[in-house]
Amino acid sequence: MAINAANSSTYRHKVNKNLADLLYLERISDLRKIRHNLRNHIIQEIANFFFIENGRSFESTVDLCLNKNSFQVSVILFREKNTNKLIGASVINMFLIMNLPNDSTSENTFIVIAGGVVINENYRSSKLSHYILGTFEKYLLIDYPNHNSIYFSIFSNPFSFSLLSNSARFSFPGTLGMQNSILEAFMTKALIAYSNTLTKVSDDNPFLHKGHRIFPFDKKYLIENYKSLSKSIQYYIDVTGLKRGYGLIGLHPILMQEKNTLRIDPGDNFLNRLVFEGEIRNIESNSYSL
Repeated sequence: MAINAANSSTYRHKVNKNLADLLYLERISDLRKIRHNLRNHIIQEIANFFFIENGRSFESTVDLCLNKNSFQVSVILFREKNTNKLIGASVINMFLIMNLPNDSTSENTFIVIAGGVVINENYRSSKLSHYILGTFEKYLLIDYPNHNSIYFSIFSNPFSFSLLSNSARFSFPGTLGMQNSILEAFMTKALIAYSNTLTKVSDDNPFLHKGHRIFPFDKKYLIENYKSLSKSIQYYIDVTGLKRGYGLIGLHPILMQEKNTLRIDPGDNFLNRLVFEGEIRNIESNSYSL
């Protein structure tokens, strides 16, 4: 999951009001199943928003919205109530990956989550990215309660890496180790499914890749405050050297079933997720079932 989180020194101002008073949420279960004209309008709006907020190209965003390898594309949009202005958006691709060959059992089948989350600069101090992911996870667990689900994450800055790593019980790299041949092989499968153009830098570290679209962050701040930063941010700095275009990939389980073939402890990996409790508008799409 690519997230344009940033350190607090880059915020223009903080949003102090209750988010539920300021914003409403639009949820699309599967972007590709809504009416053609509406889908094109939403993709255009998301592409413009992604370009303005983090420089992602129009073509890249369209590819994200219409990834042919995924079985479902979930979209969450946050808008201001008084203006209907888009201030937060996520496009989340969902893939089915079998860990071991010739095994279609539920223990060996994983819903892999990959995509992008972008937040307007004025709202990046409000934990809006937490609410987007937490709300997505809520509906994922309602729709697929008996399936393994796991984030395949692409981190283009240390703060997005810290966001998931610090809120998850288990992460790779992290609490699931820095070397794990089973998870490394699965991570490679996820990267191929996502059809990303990242290039592995070295065989010595499976997480370090180049070709990332780097969302701006304060490099000087990170260097000067290194000792006071979280271990996850320190790890990101140590591995990437904060070199231009360098970033990390990783895995963060959402829900693991008993006897899953990745050998990750079963259960919900995010025990304190933030779920938006304000107005939610569902943009209808045809239901999809595995």
